[in-house]
Amino acid sequence: INTSKRTGMEWLLSIIVMVNSFIGFDFSDPEEIDRWRVINDNVMGGISKGNMQAEDDHLLFTGRLSLENNGGFASIRAPYAKYDLSEFDGVEIECSGEGGEFALVLENHREWYRPTFRATFSPEGEWKTFRIPMEEFRQFVVGRERPGDFSTALRENVIRMGIVKGDKNTDPFSLRLRQIRFYVD
Repeated sequence: INTSKRTGMEWLLSIIVMVNSFIGFDFSDPEEIDRWRVINDNVMGGISKGNMQAEDDHLLFTGRLSLENNGGFASIRAPYAKYDLSEFDGVEIECSGEGGEFALVLENHREWYRPTFRATFSPEGEWKTFRIPMEEFRQFVVGRERPGDFSTALRENVIRMGIVKGDKNTDPFSLRLRQIRFYVD
């Protein structure tokens, strides 16, 4: 389909194809949860704790950050794959939780020291859907914000995504996730 001269039907068909290839993660499916992995700062010498388990209709991510040994993050990550997000306008995260700020992280490289893109959200108890436009994603390098836009070319080449708790809050945290889904306005 020529994207510069799409008819209404062609545009609708391209959206259907895009949606059918990847739109997000549904954590009411235990098999989806099994594909995700916990990655904490112990990969770099830290001692933060983070755990993940399947609950009734959602994923439960719990733990506690430690700032000792240059630590300070706990995370859950989707498997490596090709996630073309170039046609999406943003993401919705259906969740509830306690313990501060979390970030959805989108990665374009396997190397930990390369830039990632993050958008934060702070659940406070009750179930809520956070709607985050792609423009709100900021570039980070080794946990520090850096200048750089999340361009369409970068969105097209996302290879992994995850949820990171890295806000320096050392109180216990919990995050319950039902869905992460990308949307088109």
